[in-house]
Amino acid sequence: MTSPVFISYRRSESQHATGRLFSRMAPRYLAEAEIFMDVEAIAAGADFTAALDRSLKGCKVCLVMIGPRWLTETNADGSRRIDNPNDFVRQEVIAALARNITVIPVLIDNARMPTPGELPEPLKPLAARNALAINHERFDEDADALAAKVLGALGRSIDPELDLLRLLFSFKGTIPRSQFWIGLLTMYGVQIALLAALFAALGVPLAQGFFGFQSLPSQQKLLIQIANIWALWPTAALSWKRIRDLGHGLDLMIVVFGAASIQIALELAGRANEAMVAGWICLGLLLVLGTLKGTRYLAHQ
Repeated sequence: MTSPVFISYRRSESQHATGRLFSRMAPRYLAEAEIFMDVEAIAAGADFTAALDRSLKGCKVCLVMIGPRWLTETNADGSRRIDNPNDFVRQEVIAALARNITVIPVLIDNARMPTPGELPEPLKPLAARNALAINHERFDEDADALAAKVLGALGRSIDPELDLLRLLFSFKGTIPRSQFWIGLLTMYGVQIALLAALFAALGVPLAQGFFGFQSLPSQQKLLIQIANIWALWPTAALSWKRIRDLGHGLDLMIVVFGAASIQIALELAGRANEAMVAGWICLGLLLVLGTLKGTRYLAHQ
């Protein structure tokens, strides 16, 4: 499979920013297989040069990652690497420009766009391409703006149709804040509808069921509590994907899932006041997950 997006970068000066961009774009906007980044996309033992050539011929968008030293990086003899005809980055950009595909210079951390006079002759057309900047302080916003441009060049929307079942029940990938809130509100909406149907089946008035739970007979309370257990799965799935988007893992997940489990255990044990406190803690944790911006921790890896 040929990847429609090719990322050209120098490992010596922009490897970290490129890896972070890759993690932001996949799988949030594109599948990992749709983005060619040499380390990720070339199989072990494969011919590096041939794989690069093959990927460049099939891509539709080329991102040229330009850091502060992209133009001035030198070889051992002091000559600029960009002036060397055998330089991989030079070859990648020349090939992309020759195919007249969408080439987007990506300026990293306040790097400036090279002028035509600073570029070797075959690379001069790069100076005419509209550049986008990505800075550490605004990484999420800048990367999302770049993703919108890339998807536009591929003829796609930045907001594809949302698969609610996958959003609610799959633990794969990461999700941004907007999808987290969509999933959370959908889950609560379904939960309220199911409880309303259960109250109707039990002959319990809605007001008493939702606001006078503790006054219900023990058997009815047990049925209602059992009916709420299903929500643990989507709560865990949404939380896990959001936690991964923040760059964390089981450390934070244990806190969230542990609080939810304690709340249910207290409810089943009939300890209403303690269960209410645990419920407020759970809600607070979910609000934090839905408020924090993603990929903050990744910046320090």
